[in-house]
Amino acid sequence: MYSVPMDENEELKLEKERLEHKVIDLELALEEKNSNPDNKKGTIEDKKEKRNLDEKIYELEEFVDTLFLTNETIKPQNRILKIRDYSKRNNLGLREDELRKFLWEGRKRSRGEVEYFTQETVINAPQEKWCWENLLMLETTNLISAMPKVGKTTLLIEALGKWSRGAGEFLGEKFIGECPPVIIIGTDMPKSDWLPMLNKFGLAQSVGKDQWKILDPIKVLITQSNPVHLDEDGFNKIANILNKYPKSILLVDSYAKCCPAGVDERTNHFAEPLSQLQEVIAPFNTTALVIHHSGRAKTNSAVEAARGHTSLTGAVSQCVALKWLNKEENINDERVLLHTEGRGRGVKKVIQQGETGFDLEGEYAEVMAEKQQQEKINSLNERQEIVYELCQKRSPVHTTFIQVGHELKTEEGKIVPDRTCRRTLEQLVKLGLLEVKRKNTKQGKENWYFVKELPKDT
Repeated sequence: MYSVPMDENEELKLEKERLEHKVIDLELALEEKNSNPDNKKGTIEDKKEKRNLDEKIYELEEFVDTLFLTNETIKPQNRILKIRDYSKRNNLGLREDELRKFLWEGRKRSRGEVEYFTQETVINAPQEKWCWENLLMLETTNLISAMPKVGKTTLLIEALGKWSRGAGEFLGEKFIGECPPVIIIGTDMPKSDWLPMLNKFGLAQSVGKDQWKILDPIKVLITQSNPVHLDEDGFNKIANILNKYPKSILLVDSYAKCCPAGVDERTNHFAEPLSQLQEVIAPFNTTALVIHHSGRAKTNSAVEAARGHTSLTGAVSQCVALKWLNKEENINDERVLLHTEGRGRGVKKVIQQGETGFDLEGEYAEVMAEKQQQEKINSLNERQEIVYELCQKRSPVHTTFIQVGHELKTEEGKIVPDRTCRRTLEQLVKLGLLEVKRKNTKQGKENWYFVKELPKDT
């Protein structure tokens, strides 16, 4: 029989099972003494068979525990083979799904997991919930979705590069604490794409022609060349990696490429691999960044942007979405809208990717206000344009109809009536380009006009 180190709870459980077996033995002895062989024999045999099965199951659990010992050399993917062989040799007759359940339970026991919390349990629940403030949540699952080539992978890699190299913030949001170890399950791209990208942001270095080495905080890189999927074998590999690097960041790129074959994204089964992954990573306090492709539906919701069944977005704590801001109207507009929805405050930012990475163009409200203002300016007639430019030149000093009259006379070569000057100024007020304040002067009450400031996003 195999044995593994046990804590106090395991010893109590073992003692309880032994006492139960003793009770069964006493019952059997009593029945054998007082029984009528014709009607009691079957009951006695049933209880003996139950006791034998209980012992076999207990021995199976002990055997499974040995597979997770730190000095065990069995590869994770071979554990199920060992359990299957043990079951056959001991005539347990267990189905495949039952064997895998024993494997999962053994993995939980090896990590010291509890089934539920009690008053005696010390519960670890960090109050800090962000690793990248307002964008990525700590020790939970973040789903990042966008259409292909918008830059979702590049954005995350750049953020990790800046964070690990001491940058306090990126795109206007703070990094919290030190950057933890990073594990990349990058089944979506070959290594020939991954390494140059990592190198661009200081996370890999060239050591020769077509040769590279990954750098901290990247601890493990898995690519299309050596893929890992969200199945039993993949979960075993991921669990063993995270056991070495607890409290790390796990970047999965992309969810669809990592899903096992046959998973239908139109049904609620689409979220099952993610749910299983969350069970695997939870004991290690892992922060998951799961990259996913967005659908073609036009939406301003980060939750609705993700492709596939809604069970996927329902299974995560934070949804981050990227989409082109204005590419349909202007093919040369490379700006991207970054927006979030989740358990924190939603943010909307406009960013743009350049040669060196992403830059913040502004908060969404500010950028859209600028766009609307520019559209209004572009629609001005010639006289309105002259007056607005005059107000801009004089800003922050006020402008009156008197200065406007002098300017229009200079530009048009003739005296323009005062009422025309006033009317032009009021037209710009109605367009939202100017604001007016009523002031008391020596000449009496007078309208002062100022260039209207754009609203700030709060």
